[in-house]
Amino acid sequence: MPGRARRRWAGAGPALVAVVVSLTAGGCSSSDAICGDDEYSALFMGSTAHTCVPRGQEPPEGYRRYPAGTEPKREGDEWDRYWSKHSLDEQGRLLS
Repeated sequence: MPGRARRRWAGAGPALVAVVVSLTAGGCSSSDAICGDDEYSALFMGSTAHTCVPRGQEPPEGYRRYPAGTEPKREGDEWDRYWSKHSLDEQGRLLS
């Protein structure tokens, strides 16, 4: 019987590989949203870390809003790349 089981699954290899490739290729891309539609991104002061905050709420302690017009919207966008190398201090001054 072992030979029979091998034959039944022998043709599944290429099909299984195709399924795995298609699932992983559709995973995260460089255009994924940083936060949900009902959230905004806030920067952890003195760091490049950020969190998502529900719209209408203030950022948690230690976080602040990005300066107007510089909030990253999608992973890998201009502002996401910029803020991955910069931060703000407690007074909102730019840190490099």
